[in-house]
Amino acid sequence: MPIHRTDGLHSVDAARRLFFNHATSDLSGLLPSPLLKSWERSRHFGLSANDAILFDTVSRTDQRYLQEKHADLLTYVVPELKRLRQVCADPGLVFACLDANATVIHAVSDPLRAGRRLSDILRTGLSLDERLVGTTAPGCALHDGIATIVRASEHFLDEARNFACAAVPIFGPNGRSIGCIDATSTVSSDPASVLEPMMLAANAIQNRMICDLPEAIVIGLHPHPAMLDTPMQALIALTPDGHVVGANQIARQYLRFGQLGNDELTCEILFEKTVSQLMRQLQASSPPDSSTLSAAGFRFQARLQPISGAAQRTTARERAHLSAFASHADRPGRASSLNTDLDTYCFQDPSLNRTLNQAHLVFSRDSPIILNGETGTGKEVVARALHQRGPRRNGPFIAVNCAALPAGLIESEFFGYEDGAFTGGRRGGAPGKFEQANNGTLLLDEIGDMPLDMQGRLLRALQERAIVRIGGTRSIPLDLSVICATHRDLSTLAAQGRFRPDLLFRLQGLQLTLPPLRERADLGRLMDHLVATACRDGHPLQWHPHARKAMLAYHWPGNVRQLAHVIQLIAVLAEHDGEIRREHLPDDIVALSDTPLSDPPLPGATTDVEDTGRSMDAIQRQAILEAIARHHGNRAAAARSLGISRATLYRKLSA
Repeated sequence: MPIHRTDGLHSVDAARRLFFNHATSDLSGLLPSPLLKSWERSRHFGLSANDAILFDTVSRTDQRYLQEKHADLLTYVVPELKRLRQVCADPGLVFACLDANATVIHAVSDPLRAGRRLSDILRTGLSLDERLVGTTAPGCALHDGIATIVRASEHFLDEARNFACAAVPIFGPNGRSIGCIDATSTVSSDPASVLEPMMLAANAIQNRMICDLPEAIVIGLHPHPAMLDTPMQALIALTPDGHVVGANQIARQYLRFGQLGNDELTCEILFEKTVSQLMRQLQASSPPDSSTLSAAGFRFQARLQPISGAAQRTTARERAHLSAFASHADRPGRASSLNTDLDTYCFQDPSLNRTLNQAHLVFSRDSPIILNGETGTGKEVVARALHQRGPRRNGPFIAVNCAALPAGLIESEFFGYEDGAFTGGRRGGAPGKFEQANNGTLLLDEIGDMPLDMQGRLLRALQERAIVRIGGTRSIPLDLSVICATHRDLSTLAAQGRFRPDLLFRLQGLQLTLPPLRERADLGRLMDHLVATACRDGHPLQWHPHARKAMLAYHWPGNVRQLAHVIQLIAVLAEHDGEIRREHLPDDIVALSDTPLSDPPLPGATTDVEDTGRSMDAIQRQAILEAIARHHGNRAAAARSLGISRATLYRKLSA
């Protein structure tokens, strides 16, 4: 989760003088844009910095009305607020929950230590709506939908300058903000110290709401099985017919929900499985085991979540649904697996093999490696191969996707946490990726997308060869090899101030670039190799010349990973024919990779010579958008007109 915060109060005071003197100077260098926009909104609402508003009285009738109105929300929130108060070492912090209108509906504090003045501000019924009190952390968190810290003179009102606050939005099962958790103190304390536990508490609240959805099938997902059943897991709630009725923010980040409307999301679109197929797979595993699911380009460990709370009243009905899934399951298709090891990815490209020989030589001397390359070029496969021949080959290989980790929870994922560090954590705590990779190899995939503040923590861990878990004091020594992978140019990012140069120097032993599939000399041989592998347990398949030509002409934006999946598909479709023909190929390959045999250009589509440099992804997306426009927004009709499935259409739009 992104965070709004500032670091220098001197620059804030300078910005404040200019702002309230109505200076026309650009204040972006003195104040973060979100705070400046909040100040501007506050002034637009007619507020003055010297207004006295925070200590207005609230009637007991209004307080009772608010508590009754939000009784359901408070059922989830109050235990979390009490837990935060118990685990927080700073007695001066007051924890509160505010509703979607920024009105306090419950607060937990120690009045003797926090001070009566602070407890009076965060009392039930007080409104911290931006229109009434100007810039505060709760107001910004609710307006922007992200965690926010506001200190001292960053507040709009002068009477709030003695306080500091941090706020985290609470999202309902539908992904919309329903309130926020706030921690407020005097400026002598720092509420930022409890920001991560507050984020985890907000996640726990949303997760419990999702698990309590009536008649919903709730699935927990995470790339690492140790994170299942913790606040860091992604949760998806499905109806018995497979529609998505709820998902937490972590799931929305992993699966890119922001690209699609919830009312159109189904089990089949997300996982390319019917709900009966999914249930059959998940029911085959019982805790502590989990199943493997693929979605949005990631491999997740998945587990059915137990029915709890309000959902228990529908237990009998849900059991009947689950029995129906088992008895009316779709007929399973032929299982087909592909060898995706290093030999498959590299095969017979001389340039690539020379590159890998260099990598093995350098890595064997315990020097770090940076692997560059487009998505699907085999960076993780190469990293695993380096580990298997490296100095710590007998230890674990742990891969972590830095771009997929939910912001705000990255520190927990990397360094782990101790027992009691936050609400809902595993008893006894949990190790992070560094501990899991100790005495082995850690792959930091998509390192170029790591937030800047986390890059500093990573650099310190690498330099000191030790980490400390969240909530702990014990230093844990590290002995591991590090490989980084990215599709970005780290040197350019460093020059732009988006990647720490000192971290780049620390990671940069040997930098290698894996070529995209379209530039490799062995595409045809690789296709033949993959087909032979897919047919190893069945009948051999031959290529029809037109089908082979279409495959060779395709742009392959997903590189070897995409090729392997396509070969797996067409091997199943063509197994009874003995020959791979055009009708066995995916629609997008037939339509977009063989121009003479494809449909005429869509109305308004560009066919000029300069357009040939555009990526195939962009061309495909344009064709889909034009088809949707022609069918007045009906995506199902657009998919039919293009000869592709709805699942393919959604994948192309979300790519």
